[in-house]
Amino acid sequence: MIKRETIKRTRDFLNDVRVCLPQINSGYINIQDCIDAHNVSKARFGAAVSVGIFEVVRRNGRRYAYRCTKLYINEGDAAIVIRHEYNQAERSKSGVPRQRSEGQERYNEKLFNDVIRWLRNNKFEGLLYRTSLPGVNDVKVVV
Repeated sequence: MIKRETIKRTRDFLNDVRVCLPQINSGYINIQDCIDAHNVSKARFGAAVSVGIFEVVRRNGRRYAYRCTKLYINEGDAAIVIRHEYNQAERSKSGVPRQRSEGQERYNEKLFNDVIRWLRNNKFEGLLYRTSLPGVNDVKVVV
């Protein structure tokens, strides 16, 4: 159950960002200022973008320029954003491994084979095996 105060604070935050979009897109203020003013988490705006309340229009230098898809953000929309943020946090905590790209897999295999070849050429002996943890993009060789 989400507290009513949290929903209202999120609604006010999202509407404040919606109103301030011209200043945010031109670079006079940034989203972090709005986050600090309303005392919400940093991931809340990202969840609003993922849900589709805000969408990226273009890049403006290092920043993104956004536009709002709604005329007014009500408490129902704020609750959806909060639930989406909580679900993302739960997914990241659950340890579900991220999908590795095929290019990264090929690079890891090549790196592993190069290390094994170097160890054998330099007369190292022992048991060689590869360890990999879910979500970690590196190769470990234990000799």
